[in-house]
Formats: sequence, structure tokens, C-alpha cells
Amino acid sequence: MAGGAKLSAIGCWPRFELINVKVRRKVQIVTGAGLPMKESLDELQALLEFERAARIEAERAGRLKDEFIEALGQELRPPLNSILGWSRLMELGRLDATETQSAGQTISRNARHLAHLVDDLLDLSAVTSGKIRVDPEETDICEIVEAALDILQPMAKAKGVQLRKEFSKPDCLVFGDPHRLQQVIWHLVSNAIKFTPRGGLALVTLRSEGSDCEISVTDTGTGIASDLLPFVFDRFWRADTSPEQRFSGLGLGLALAKRLVELHGGTVSATSAGPNKGSTFTVVLPRVAPRARTPDQHSTGASSAADLLKFDSQVNVRELQGD
Repeated sequence: MAGGAKLSAIGCWPRFELINVKVRRKVQIVTGAGLPMKESLDELQALLEFERAARIEAERAGRLKDEFIEALGQELRPPLNSILGWSRLMELGRLDATETQSAGQTISRNARHLAHLVDDLLDLSAVTSGKIRVDPEETDICEIVEAALDILQPMAKAKGVQLRKEFSKPDCLVFGDPHRLQQVIWHLVSNAIKFTPRGGLALVTLRSEGSDCEISVTDTGTGIASDLLPFVFDRFWRADTSPEQRFSGLGLGLALAKRLVELHGGTVSATSAGPNKGSTFTVVLPRVAPRARTPDQHSTGASSAADLLKFDSQVNVRELQGD
């Protein structure tokens, strides 16, 4: 995927070179004519503006590529070091039975964390290429959100963040893949917890608006500058890359959430009053009319989502508390 990221990052350079060639040709035509016509000058100006915009976009893509590679190294190094260190101690026989059991748990936890990173990379690649699998069914989004919040509560408590919910209706049926929808909720809520300081609040609201179901995740965290809001759903974009305020992550969660929501015929948007003023992410999904379901069918989506979320929560809580 890193190779794919590199190709994606530099993908605008061919377009830039093509525009550059057009500009050079137009300059040759205009200067060779002796007395350039107004239309030729206007077209030349338009090409120059396109060239400038393409150059800026190419430079931005290059920076994103470099930041992603740096972030990937930072995300991979700690779990790999932990796995290599503990496995080496086990090989040397320097651990007693209790320490060996603890080492095995640490290795397993870090291996799951690495698997989670790889899954996100593969999912995002599959979504972008149109190859991701979605198995839609009638799903109560309330159950999906409830299951996600129950599992994420330990993560919020470990961070010292209050996690609350406000549901205006008991149910909100959508036609979607429970597993993919829980990925969306997971990324949005865990993102809110991560960027909210101790003592802050992450609030999840769910309500019906006409023919739509609206899910909002609001936090009192670091917020987003207005000039950065258009980029929050870009691949590999991260909130702050400065050394004094660096957050972990590859910048995949929001990009993946946006594409999964769009696969379900919905939209997702972000708003913020500015830095240190919190932010709100809103998902809008089309509702479906309820049909009669058996008790087993009614609980399948939520149980599946809860099971899929469990190991993610264990990994994140351990990260917040430290090894």
C-alpha cells in the first residue's frame, strides 16, 4: 500500500507536465505570430493559471506522501520493537512463567494492532479502487451506535473523556452493511476521543430528519482551522504534524469513513469553530421503512458490530494506558 500511496501522491505530476508542454507550445505560437491576438493571450493566461494550480497541488501531494511515510514508520516501530524485544527475551529463557504469559499477551496485542493498520490500508485501497465488499441489509443504526459506544467507553475512561449519547428516536433503520457502518462509527467516535483532552466531552447524537437518519459526533477537543476543513477527509491527512502536538495515526480513518458512507448513499461533513473549539462530524444516511423481523434477525447487526469492535477497543485502551 505504501507503494500505492506513493503513486497516488505523485499522480498529478503527469497532468502538470502536460499543462507545461501546452504552455510552452502556446508561447511559441504567440511569439512567432509577431502580433498576438487577445484570444491567444487570454488562452495563454488560462494555461499559466492551470499550470500554477497543478504545481501547488503536486507540491501538496508530495508533502502528504512524505508525511504519510514518516507516520507509517512511527506507527509500525513501537509494536514491532515490542514484539521483537519480548520474543527475544522468551527465546533466551529469561522470563518466569508469569512474565512469559504477560509477554505473550503483549506480543498478541501488538500483532493485532499491526493487523488493524494493514486492514485499514487495504480497506481504503479497496474502496478507492471500487473493489470493497459491502453486504447491505436492513439495519437499525441505533444498535450499531449503541454497540460502538459500549465498547468505546473503556477507551474514553482511560483518556479521561466523558462519552455521552442523545437519541431522539428509539430506532432508525437504514439499508447497509452492519460491519462497514460500525467501522464508520468507530473511526468518528475514536477520533473524537483521541483529539479531546482529559476532562472533555464527546457527544454522539442520533435523530431522524425527514427521510434521513442523522448521526453527529461532537467533541470539545482541538478543533480544526477553517482553512483545513476542506482537507480533513483526504487520505493520509493528519490534524497536526508539529513535534510539540503530534497525534498517532496514519490519517486513514476519516478518509475511509467518508468513502464507506458514500457507498451507502449517504454523506459525511465536518464543521468546527476553529482551533481549540471542538468539532462536529455529521453522517446522513437514507432511512428505509421497517419490515417485520424475527428476534434473531433483530439482534444480528448489533452483536456482529460489538464482536468486531472488541479487539480494536482493547488495543486502543492498552495504548492509552501504556504497555
